[in-house]
Amino acid sequence: MDKFIDVLTEDAGIALGALAIVCVTLVFVVAIVSIQWRSLRRIEELTKLKHSLLDRGLSPEEIALIVEAGGRRGFRHTAAHLHRELARC
Repeated sequence: MDKFIDVLTEDAGIALGALAIVCVTLVFVVAIVSIQWRSLRRIEELTKLKHSLLDRGLSPEEIALIVEAGGRRGFRHTAAHLHRELARC
């Protein structure tokens, strides 16, 4: 470990390269974690929506139709809209 620290202190280029590698690795780790977190939150919201619709007495076919109508991009809008509509009832 002492040799590694000595090499880093002697040559700024190596230290800068090591710092760049650490930073790039950190960026990739944060990106992967955030993508997985978003995916998990989407699944949780979809599950909550389905349970809410089941509690309201909708059939599985109607729930499938509602979820598919939202599509991948429109899910957040569809889920929010349905939650507002269900809150009115």
